[in-house]
Amino acid sequence: MEWGIDVSRWQGNFNFARAKQEGITFAILKAGGGDAGLYKDGKFERNYAACIELGIPVGAYFFGQAMDLPTAQKEADYFCSLISGKKLDMGVWYDVEAKMLNAGGLVNIVNGFLGRLKERGYECGVYASESVFKGKLKAITAPRWIARWTKTKPSIDFKIWQFGGETNLIRSNKVAGVVCDQNYLQGSVEKPVPVTPKKTNEEIAQEVLEGKWGNGVERKSRLTAAGYNYSEVQKIVNKLCQSGVQNPLYTVEYTVKKGDTLSGIAKRNATTIAAILALNPKIKDPNKIYVGQKIRVK
Repeated sequence: MEWGIDVSRWQGNFNFARAKQEGITFAILKAGGGDAGLYKDGKFERNYAACIELGIPVGAYFFGQAMDLPTAQKEADYFCSLISGKKLDMGVWYDVEAKMLNAGGLVNIVNGFLGRLKERGYECGVYASESVFKGKLKAITAPRWIARWTKTKPSIDFKIWQFGGETNLIRSNKVAGVVCDQNYLQGSVEKPVPVTPKKTNEEIAQEVLEGKWGNGVERKSRLTAAGYNYSEVQKIVNKLCQSGVQNPLYTVEYTVKKGDTLSGIAKRNATTIAAILALNPKIKDPNKIYVGQKIRVK
C-alpha cells in the first residue's frame, strides 16, 4: 500500500517538498466545507499549486454538513466550482462526519451529493469512520475512504485507509514536522499524465490579461496544471503591462466616482473584474475602491 497524507489550512504552509523526501506518494487536500456556510479552504490553492509543481498526485475533499438533500446539492455545486479545471488523480471525496451524522435520511443526502458530482463528470467517493460505513452508510456503494486509527486495517473494502492523525499507532504522527492525517492507498498511485500545452506562452499571457486564468496562487496552479510554465508566462504578462504603461494608446484608465463598484466599472469597459485586478496589483480587495482612485481597465 502507498503512503499519503490529507491536509488543510490547519497545517499552515505545509512543506510538501520535505514530505515527498520523507516518502509520501500522494496528498488529498481540503477544498472547502459547508460547516460555516459554503467556504473555500484558505490553503487549498496554495497546497494544490505546490503538489502540482512537485509532481505529487493530488485529490480533493469537501467537508459536508448537509442535513437535507437540497443543501447537499448546493454543497456539491460549490465543490465543483472549487475544483473546476484541476487535475485530481487521487479523486474527489465527500467528508461525512460531525453533526451531519444526525441527519435523517443520511444515505439519500450523501447519494444526492454524489449524484450531483456524477452529473458534472466526477466519480466521487465518501470519507467516514469504519463504524459509520458499517451502520448508517452501509448502503453506500461509492469508493470508501475509511478512518480507522488502529494498527489493523479496516475489515470492509476500502480505497483509502486513514490510519492515523493526532493519534497514530503505526508511525510518527508528524510529516514534514507537522501533525497531519495519514493514509494508505489500496493498490498503487497512478502517476499524473504530463499535459501538453496547446497554446503559446504569448497567447496564454494575453488570456491572463483578459482575466481568464484568475489571480495569484489560483493563476499559478491553473497554469501549471494545464502544462504551462507559470514563470515564463508571467514574464510576458509583466512585459505587456510595462509596454502598456509606456504606450497611451494601449492603456485606459478610469477614475473612480461615488457609487462605483469594480463590477460596474468592468461592465462599462467591456472587461472583467479579474482582468482589472491583473492590471492593478495594488488592489488587494475588489470590494474596496475609493473615489478619485485611478484604475487601469485596459
